[in-house]
Amino acid sequence: KDRAHMHLDTVFTLLDRAGSYREWAREFVQQLGVPASELDWLLKIDGDGTTPRREVAEAIQLRYNLDAEVLEIIEAMHDGLVANSRLDPMVACAIEIAGNAGWVPVVVSNGAVRPQEAKIRITGLDRYIADWVTDGDEALRLVSTVPFDLLILDLRLPGMTGLEVLRTL
Repeated sequence: KDRAHMHLDTVFTLLDRAGSYREWAREFVQQLGVPASELDWLLKIDGDGTTPRREVAEAIQLRYNLDAEVLEIIEAMHDGLVANSRLDPMVACAIEIAGNAGWVPVVVSNGAVRPQEAKIRITGLDRYIADWVTDGDEALRLVSTVPFDLLILDLRLPGMTGLEVLRTL
């Protein structure tokens, strides 16, 4: 049987990263007691997740004259993103349909194991997929031992990239 591969960036495709950041930023604005219009600035500085976390945290620290260290701000943002992660119902439906059709969906995502697992569990994505790993080498080990039909890969993986994993398969 031929194997079908779907190559997706899990943060921006499977999970609503923009919504997670927006909710964290809304809570942050309330916590600081600054005008609600500051939410627009926070969304702009984030650049839909394309601005490096450190740059965002440094800008926040400077704008709001915070005593918190940059790494503390990064950690608070990260924790807020994880806590506010949501799985798009249409994505869940699509993965469920694939599973019901006999495909075995596997997610390969980048990032540290603990936060990725937290996002997958908090959002309920774990109910729709057979397994997940967090780097390219793990992906190759997994697919060599577990039959799969649908492989959902992140483009930016530690070590081997998602495209390199696909070329190896």
